[in-house]
Formats: sequence, structure tokens, C-alpha cells
Amino acid sequence: MQILTVSDFEKVAVRYSTLFYSRSLKDGPKSIAYWISVFFFVLTILFMFYSLVELALGRDANTGLALIAVLFEFVGLAVWIAFYEPAYRYDKLKRSGLNISDVLCKKQDREIIKGIWLKKNLSVPPDKYFDLAKNFYEA
Repeated sequence: MQILTVSDFEKVAVRYSTLFYSRSLKDGPKSIAYWISVFFFVLTILFMFYSLVELALGRDANTGLALIAVLFEFVGLAVWIAFYEPAYRYDKLKRSGLNISDVLCKKQDREIIKGIWLKKNLSVPPDKYFDLAKNFYEA
């Protein structure tokens, strides 16, 4: 059995937090779903900007442009959530060293994946995780 120091535990805790709770997209895969979402978000910004320009020029407020902008934002979010988020999660898990099928990468399976990751990265049995965290917290 490997001895786990406070420094080792902190490193594991940081990796765990980065893997399961970080939302940085700088290292995510730039798939077609990513670029389609970005395209719709850019269209949203353009239509909002054009709507504000029309208002600044003294013309009547054009709610049609604002509604189109909202529609583009909803489409962008739908593509992002339905297609990019699962691909991003799978890519992140794959780079962490877990060889998990993409079927298991759904949001509802996150607790199973966390258990597999902890079992791989900690040298204690699963029923001792709480005691381990408590001991390091007290130290």
C-alpha cells in the first residue's frame, strides 16, 4: 500500500476538481458543434448590436431584430448543450486517463465516473474515502 502525503492528496484534490468542476473551454475539442454554437452566438451579438444602432439613430425600437437575436441565442445554447457538452466531457475524461465508453459519459453517470477515477487515483478502498478526507482536513 502506498503512503499518501498531504502534498499528494492536495494534488489529487486539484486534479479531481479540475476534471469534474472546472468549466474552462480553452483546452476543449473544437468540433463542428462548437463552431456552430459560436456562429449562432456571433449572430446573436450582431443582431443585438444592429438593434441598438437602430435605436441610437433615432429610429423606433425594432423588436423583431431583438427577437431574432434571442432565437439565435437559444439555437446556439441548444446545440451547445445537446452536442458539444457531451463531447467536451468525454474528451476531458479521456485525457485524464480514464478509458470509459462514451455511453457512460452522460451527466447522470457522473457519480459512477467519479468513483472509477477515485479508485484509480487513491490507494485506499472506497469505504475509506470519507475517513481519508477527514484525517487530511484535521491535519
